[in-house]
Amino acid sequence: MSEPLPATTSQDSSFEILEERVVRLIAVLRATRGREAAAVAQASALREAVAEKDNEIQRLRAAGGSSKRGREAIKKRIEALLLRVEKLDKAG
Repeated sequence: MSEPLPATTSQDSSFEILEERVVRLIAVLRATRGREAAAVAQASALREAVAEKDNEIQRLRAAGGSSKRGREAIKKRIEALLLRVEKLDKAG
């Protein structure tokens, strides 16, 4: 009768080991899911930041183009005024 007891104890021990492994696996799985959720949230925030920067870049490019046109218009007006001054200087 003493022989079945070691087998049962061995089975119990094996079951406990298996149970511990399952518990550890569940803990690892939960931690991994938590890190995955954090990574997804961070990726979403980064996508939003990139979209905002893209919009800002487009806005700055448009503003840069309009200021360049403004500078060129002012340059032309100054050149025209200088020509008029030269003509007045030559005439006088």
